[in-house]
Amino acid sequence: QPTIGYYADLHQKRKAALMIGLALCAVSMAILGLSGNYGYGMLLAAAILLGLAGSAYHPQSTNILAYFFPQSRGKASGIHGIGNALGFVTVFLAGGLFIAALGWQQAAYVMIVPGILAALVAGVLFEEPGSVGGRGALKGISRPLVLLTVVNGFNMMVFMGFVSFIPTFYSRVGGLQIATASSLVALMLLPALATQPLGGILSDRMGRRNVILLALSIATIAVIAFGLSGFISSWAIWHIALMSVLGSAVFSFLLFMSPVSMMFASELAVGERRGTTVGVVWGMSIAMGSLTPPLVGGLSDSFGYPVAFLSLAVLSLAGLVLGLRLPRR
Repeated sequence: QPTIGYYADLHQKRKAALMIGLALCAVSMAILGLSGNYGYGMLLAAAILLGLAGSAYHPQSTNILAYFFPQSRGKASGIHGIGNALGFVTVFLAGGLFIAALGWQQAAYVMIVPGILAALVAGVLFEEPGSVGGRGALKGISRPLVLLTVVNGFNMMVFMGFVSFIPTFYSRVGGLQIATASSLVALMLLPALATQPLGGILSDRMGRRNVILLALSIATIAVIAFGLSGFISSWAIWHIALMSVLGSAVFSFLLFMSPVSMMFASELAVGERRGTTVGVVWGMSIAMGSLTPPLVGGLSDSFGYPVAFLSLAVLSLAGLVLGLRLPRR
């Protein structure tokens, strides 16, 4: 992510990087669908290409928003986050239904369409920012940026650990069908449609640091409550509703923080290196987040899902403590 962001800044190729990344997402889905016929090697290739394709997105999108909305960057980033939340809601709702009805290979082919459409929209509607990035990617790395990277990394670890196992938890422990569990997760993600723009607007007024601390505080409490409620043996309607409300609070406030962190990273840039700084924060956060699913899976196998979910609260609390050291402005 920082490599692509730095190159796109230096050569004013942000729009091109976006279009290529989105188009490669579609190609990745095509390879994913074919992988069922060719084994795990093809599946791994699809996953690697999808990771590469996704690396082009956040540095460029945040850069474009920061350039064209200098007076209301948090608000612009929050509104942009609505698309992020819609993506999560749609993939759990439609994805679960497609997999149940068509099988996962055909569902992967369906997901080619949004990648192609997004690439075309980017080509027609986006404008290239007029700024040119400074030479020397490492010159954009500062101590506050590293700190923000770690804080956002803990946030992403909690989110990825949580979202990866919620459908499985509802399916195995609660006895719900996988399509029903995925639809329930989609409903839990819906409030993020409101919290993302709210977080951005508040960050313009209260400061990025304060909103990040608020989001991590509420998310920590919600994760603890969700983990504890998992020990209740009854899976009556009221229990499912309670856990869904708590899970929704976790999702809402972890996503509440994301657009704020991205804009904060762009503002910590030195010499128009926004693509580099956003790439560092988001890229390293994704890398940290990728460590959590194996951790949660291992703890779930050994001690049960409630203990695994409670372990995520430790990570959230660590992010909160480190967040106190972020610059106030």
